[in-house]
Amino acid sequence: MTGRAKLAVLGGTFDHLHAGHWRLLDTAFARANRVGIGITTDRFLALHPKEGASRLEPFARRRRHLESLLRARYPQRRWWTVALEDLVGGALAPEVEMLVASADTRPGAQIIQRARRRRRLPPLHVVYVPLVAADDLLPISSTRIRRGAIRADGRREGPILLARERGLDPEVAGRLEIELRRIFPPRASLRWVRRARPRIPASHQGSRRRRAEALAIGLRESADYGFGLVARSDTRMPPRDPIVVVADADGPIGGPARRRSGSLEGSLRRQFRERKRRWTGVSNSSSERPRATSARKVITGP
Repeated sequence: MTGRAKLAVLGGTFDHLHAGHWRLLDTAFARANRVGIGITTDRFLALHPKEGASRLEPFARRRRHLESLLRARYPQRRWWTVALEDLVGGALAPEVEMLVASADTRPGAQIIQRARRRRRLPPLHVVYVPLVAADDLLPISSTRIRRGAIRADGRREGPILLARERGLDPEVAGRLEIELRRIFPPRASLRWVRRARPRIPASHQGSRRRRAEALAIGLRESADYGFGLVARSDTRMPPRDPIVVVADADGPIGGPARRRSGSLEGSLRRQFRERKRRWTGVSNSSSERPRATSARKVITGP
């Protein structure tokens, strides 16, 4: 789609308004002349419960806070809010041209496209907006705010816990800490947890990469991230560039390993970049551009 849309729609719970909501709205107003915003009702949420439901703001408060933000942030722009009782809402109106959705709500956008096809309406141009990272490099979400883990701007309520093995080579440990200071936001508070080497399962004994994975997972425990380091046998690499694997609550974060992972610093950057790409759909790298799928008239990126 070239130029601005006449009308874009978007929807959500808009509970505990945060930086991810601001990016979603900024994108909608940058792409369209008019914006319709659906807000899920209390009845809808009762039928589709969310984590921390007891701390969800009631519909009237969520609508009031959102409209206050809209008046302050987008003066003289044309917008309106509606109560959203289902996943489709006003997106089936013939005059709607664009749907703006966060990168983690693709299934909902696909439901809307199928519903429009059934009504013989033209498909919408869909703009998927990347999620916003908090200080701990996990997505900012209302769920995490309700849980008390982060604030609306993504600042952590407590330090980010990083676990590594005790007795690590001092030079390697120093390089690890320096690189992570570059990867995490400057304002982030990092705290190291040093633990004894966990037991490595027999299934992970053969491969150095697999041993590093087992160490990272075992060291993480209740920390945010675990770092497993194993000396490499590849003589082409410096002796103090070990294989490093980073694990979070879901396991190793970096995806399939390359044959040569590169330096310690390069490997850390790659793993966090690949992990971010999985939940945002967009890489950190400025050389990578969002890709459009013309067959379905889908545009990715903010």
